[in-house]
Amino acid sequence: MSFDPDEVKKQLRELEQDQAEQELIKTLKLSQRSIGIVVLLALFIPLTTYLYTRRWKALLFFGGFCLICGSILGLGASSEKEAIDRGLVAGTLLGTPITAIDNALAIRRAREKVRKS
Repeated sequence: MSFDPDEVKKQLRELEQDQAEQELIKTLKLSQRSIGIVVLLALFIPLTTYLYTRRWKALLFFGGFCLICGSILGLGASSEKEAIDRGLVAGTLLGTPITAIDNALAIRRAREKVRKS
């Protein structure tokens, strides 16, 4: 079994091309999503905007953000029910505009990227 550096370089280039192609396909799919649907989804169930745009890392980040904010807001509550209510109200008031704006901007960036390429 011999080691051919040229063959390894060729395989690395092919791998990089495959990754770039997959990224382009992902960007193209995101660019075809509707900003209007994102806003509509955000009004009812904010987390569904991330499911619609298929942005899983952003969904995890937003979920962690909500968990931390809910925990902080619940610290000063006198009962468990009040803490949960505070977290839900804050999540609804903050979640709706944040998810709509974040996903709308992601769609717009994807459209610009597709247009440039």
